[in-house]
Formats: sequence, structure tokens, C-alpha cells
Amino acid sequence: MKMPGVKDLPLRNELPDVFIFEDGARVTSLAEWNKRKEEIAELYQYYMYGYMPDKSGESIRMEYIDSCKIGSWSGEEIRRAGPAQKILRLKIKNGNRESSFALAISFPEDREGQIAPPQHPGGYPVLIVIGPLGQAQRKYLNEFGYVVIEFSNNEVAADNRSRTGSFYDLYPYGVRPEEQAGTLIAWAWGVSKIIDLVEMDTAGPNELGISPENIIVAGVSRCGKATAVAGAFDKRIKVVVPASSGAGGIASFRYISTGRIYDYSGLKKEEFIDFLGEEEGTLNWQCLQDNPYHLVTDNEPLSNLQSYGAHWFNDTFLEFEKVDQLPFDQHFLPVLAADPDRYYFITGEVVEGDWMNPAGTYLSFLAARRIYAGLSSSDNIAIHLQALGHALTLENIKYLVEFCEEKLFGISHGIKDLNDLKISIFEAPENYDPYFDTVKKMPVPDLK
Repeated sequence: MKMPGVKDLPLRNELPDVFIFEDGARVTSLAEWNKRKEEIAELYQYYMYGYMPDKSGESIRMEYIDSCKIGSWSGEEIRRAGPAQKILRLKIKNGNRESSFALAISFPEDREGQIAPPQHPGGYPVLIVIGPLGQAQRKYLNEFGYVVIEFSNNEVAADNRSRTGSFYDLYPYGVRPEEQAGTLIAWAWGVSKIIDLVEMDTAGPNELGISPENIIVAGVSRCGKATAVAGAFDKRIKVVVPASSGAGGIASFRYISTGRIYDYSGLKKEEFIDFLGEEEGTLNWQCLQDNPYHLVTDNEPLSNLQSYGAHWFNDTFLEFEKVDQLPFDQHFLPVLAADPDRYYFITGEVVEGDWMNPAGTYLSFLAARRIYAGLSSSDNIAIHLQALGHALTLENIKYLVEFCEEKLFGISHGIKDLNDLKISIFEAPENYDPYFDTVKKMPVPDLK
């Protein structure tokens, strides 16, 4: 399809309707909906993230190594091979170009500290993390039988404007739109390569024992944005977990919470303790009981994405002067993963999270959930806006494991109440925006 220039796009002041094609026609059938999803994917690639390359000419192989660095925007961590941890270098070839990146695989352990056999049918479910995961979170997942794979997004694509890294070694950044992929696409490509590895291993020696049917992907902040992109463009991902993804991720472009006043006294004490420890967590929670009202400061604006974060996107995205020009809003992104057998789990912080616009993230969740409902899958999307922590917190992981165990395996451990994943602090009467009612009642076709 031929795309109009940015200046020729109509202004959309309200949330764009997912079910209206760019030519104005409305989706009335499941077949039309599938075509509309293709159109949305094209819109995102042309106007924002850049294009996921054709991977059909790629081949991969792996080799075991002794150690690797798992780095992200917050620093680097050395990971070493051990009895229950394997370090691999994944090598990719496309034509006469070659590249590689390293990954660390943490397995469940038995009592002797060796790799324990899978607890779930079909092999280990796996959480692929763009960047590092906390040790306590990794341990919790392993204890429930999940493998954790971490890789350095910076090795796949440098988090700067250099357009370097293993992805760009294969797919140099070009001039034409179809030759441009921002770093979020590059990091999402890295996820796809790991899934290719899992499938190759399953079809061959099955040394890893990982189930290709139960793949979860997560990332935090800019890596959370990349997680949402990966979920949009790789249907093999069973559960998509964008954490604290903010603007350019799941937070709505058009819903600004700057200047609003919220009452945070209803946030759970245990979530403060989970992230800060007993003494400091209790103190911080008590401070909010004494002074519960918060005036929201700046949300991350479009201009920051186009300057500090310009390399995350393609050149066309830099042409937008205001968000009303965008032919989509970020509730479109989870919708690209709205298949009957796929799931979405959104997280983000509330306290000290103004830049990430948690209220805007919640709005996108409400809009996406309304669309999921039209597809008979409203229970396939969940949200946990934790009290604080710009991270995939241990509390997040506990909810995620409970969610995955029920959705993927029909198991309930009763550790967390999944009803908590349908609401947030912004549903409290003192925080509620009546506009949420409009979103909750958006017209959706019956595509069941």
C-alpha cells in the first residue's frame, strides 16, 4: 500500500479506531480484521519503528562459551557457565554477511545443583529477557520450572545513533524506508533469533529441552518497548510482557497525565516492601498514607523520543510534529498480538513513574482489552501497575507465573489473585477519569 507523507495525514484528536481501515471502511468480519492487522503492522513499520527484515535467507548455529556480558542501559553483568547455566554464542549468516551475539540460559536446579528435568508437558517454558533480569526474579522462575534466557540488547544493536551491532552487520541502515530498522526492531529481531534457536534445538538434539510452544518475552523501559514490538511481529511469542515501556511502548500518546492529581494511599504496602525491603518499604508506604496526593510532572513527550531516543525509530518518525498526526495510538500494539492462543501482560511503576505515564499505559490497556473482548479474548490481556520500581519486580514475576501457569497449563497455585490484573490504582473513585467510560464502551464489531 502507498503511504501518504506525514504532513498529508489527517489529524486525529481522539484515540484512533482500530477497526477502521485507512480508507475509512469499517471492519465487519474476521477476514477483514486480519487484513486490518496487516495494515496496522505496515503503518507501524513505515511511520515509526522501521521494517522487520525478511529473515528467510538467514541460517543459524550455536556454540557453547564460558562467559558473556549481559548489558543494558543500566550497565553490564558478567555471566559464567555453570552446572545449571549455559552460555551460548548464537551465530547468524545471511548471504555473505555474518554476525553473532551471546546469551545466558538459566535452568531449574535439582537438590544437587544440576539441571532438573522439565516439570511441564512439552519441555521447559521459557522467559526470554531483553537485557538482564534480577537474581531473585530468575530464581523464582527457575523454582517454578521455567528457563530464563537473557541477552545483551546492546550487542544486537548499540543503544545510540551509530546503527552498529550484530543486527546492523546483517542489515545496514539505509536511505529507503524499507531499508530502515530502528534499534527496537533490531532488539525484537534478536528475540526472533533466539526462538529460531529453540525451534532448531527441538527439531534436532533437544539439548536445551525448551518448549517452543510456551515462549514468554519480557523487557523493561526501552527494552519494554522492544518487547511490545517483538510481540507485534512474531506470532511464536505466547506471552508478551512489556514492563515500564512508556511512550513509544504501551503508554498512550494522546492521553497525557501531566498536571493531574492522584491519591496513592491505596497502593499495597507489600509492594513497597518487595522492592525496598521491610524497613525502607514500610517507611515509604507510610509517607504515602500521611501525604497521599501526587501532582504528576512531565510524561515523556514525542520530542524526547525524536531526540534522545531517535535511534529507536526510523527516519519517518522524526517528521511528526505532534501526536495527533499519528495514524495509530499505542493500544494498537497489543492488538497485533490479539490471537486466541496468545497473551499480554503489561507492567509499570506508579510512584516515581510520571515519565512513563502509568495512567496513559492503563488507558491503552483499557482500550486494548475492549478490543480483545470483541475477539472473545478479554481474559488474555492483563495489567499489573506495581507501586514502584522501574523494573520487572519480583512482585511482577509472582503475578506473571500465576498468570502463565493458569493460561498455559491450567494450574492455579493460589499465590496471587488474577483478578488483581484487571484493574489499577486509577480505578479508585478519587483517581478515576470519566473518559475511561468512553474507552470501555468503544464500539467493537462482534468477530467471535
